[in-house]
Order: sequence, then structure tokens, then C-alpha cells
Amino acid sequence: MSDHTRALSKMGSFKKQMMKSTLKGAEANEVDRLESKIIEQESEINTMENRNYFSLHCVHLETQLVHANVEILANLVHTMVSVQIRGHNELAQVWEQVQPMVENMLPISRTSSPASSQPSPASPAFNGT
Repeated sequence: MSDHTRALSKMGSFKKQMMKSTLKGAEANEVDRLESKIIEQESEINTMENRNYFSLHCVHLETQLVHANVEILANLVHTMVSVQIRGHNELAQVWEQVQPMVENMLPISRTSSPASSQPSPASPAFNGT
């Protein structure tokens, strides 16, 4: 990173020399204003580069953290699936125990289908005739 800073410094001094040679007839005030603008822009570029370096550093650290904990995450998901399977099996057993009680409470005949045991609205039995 120090090489990059030195290169920026050299470029800045080179630009100043080039500007001074091309603007010899211009006012000194105008040259100072342009130099300060160049320095300001280089400072902004340097700030953006430092932010990018820091962002890449953060991404690298987060990637290392993910790789370090991926096995723990896999074990957690496996355990969660096992608990869910066990819970659903227990719930299915309860429903299987309740099913005969519900069937005994319903007035539907086991030999006929539920649709055939109830009179349809078009039949004479539905109207009470």
C-alpha cells in the first residue's frame, strides 16, 4: 500500500510540473486552485481505495468464519430434522389412536359410502315425500 501512496505522490508532483509548464502565462492563483483541486481529488480516490481494501478484508474474515462454522451448521440442521421427524411420528400415532373413536362417533355406515347414505336434494326422500 505504501508503494501505491508513493506512486500517487509521484503522479501528483508530475502533474504539478506539467501544469506549471503549460500555465506559465496564467495567474499563480489559478494554478494554486487547480493544484488544490487535484490534491483533493487524489485524497478522495485514496479514501475510496482504503474503503475498498477494508471491505475486502471484512469479506475475507466473514468467509473464514463461515468455513469455520459450516460443520456446526450442518450438525444443527441434521438434529433439527431428526427432532421434527420424531415429533411428527408421535403426532401421527396420536391421530391413529383417535381415528377409531371418531369413526365410532359418526353415524355413517361402514359398508356404504358417505355420499350414498345421505339423500340428495333431488330425491323424494329429501323433501319428506
